[in-house]
Amino acid sequence: MVKSEVIPIDKNYPSEETSLDDALEANLNGLYRFALRLSGSVDQAQDLTQEAAVRAWERRDTTVQNWRAWLFQTLYHTFISNQRRSKRWGEVQVIDPEMTESGIGGDPLPALVAVEDVRRALESLPEHLRLVVWLSDAEDFRLREIATILDCPVGTVASRLARARSGLRQSLSVYGARKMRES
Repeated sequence: MVKSEVIPIDKNYPSEETSLDDALEANLNGLYRFALRLSGSVDQAQDLTQEAAVRAWERRDTTVQNWRAWLFQTLYHTFISNQRRSKRWGEVQVIDPEMTESGIGGDPLPALVAVEDVRRALESLPEHLRLVVWLSDAEDFRLREIATILDCPVGTVASRLARARSGLRQSLSVYGARKMRES
């Protein structure tokens, strides 16, 4: 092979999982966490995850480059559809008190920051900012993937993420002051 020879990359070949079965199995926990973040209720999150999996399975013949982003997008659109339906029929969203008291499980935070304060800071953000920071920081999606999931431009996602992180930094700035005093 000559050094100047260029080998084309097949962009239609999925980079991670090769089938919907594998993608669902690998991402089911992340989908559930995202559904829990969206709905605020354990029961609704379980229903939402199941409904999104069924919708994805019904569309399993779709050509997809990134199964993970496609599954999260499917879950998000399912959530939006359910919200519209419940508003149309006048249903009231019930938030699970266990979830609001305990927060959502994940990686342990430094001992300096109280989990309840982080949860409150995250919940104080507007929903469009909260979703972007959650998908980026909790689910490790890239900006382009988040833009695909939420159907908005990458620049919008980037600015929302910056505003969300700034808001979280401001809400949790008391810890920075505390840390400085302790040093």
